[in-house]
Amino acid sequence: MLAGSDFTATAADALLTSHDLGSFIDCLAIAHGTCQRFVENLALALIVPVAGMVLAIAGDVTPVVASGLLIGGTLLVVINSRRSLAGMPFRAP
Repeated sequence: MLAGSDFTATAADALLTSHDLGSFIDCLAIAHGTCQRFVENLALALIVPVAGMVLAIAGDVTPVVASGLLIGGTLLVVINSRRSLAGMPFRAP
């Protein structure tokens, strides 16, 4: 690595260590996928609980079912986030 690379590695969010531009394109694809997944998770985290509350206030479902929708929405967010890791090996902490 070059002389300024150590400083760059500590200051940067991402660091490409080869001269191959293919890795830069991969980095952009990962960033785009991450932003897309963030928007999906935000929509799921807001829409499902609000729909459950509206249905509970309207009297269409019981509060227990509405709380189940809240938990279900949270599970959907977790499952949607896990899709990003598909194909990656699981490493226990």
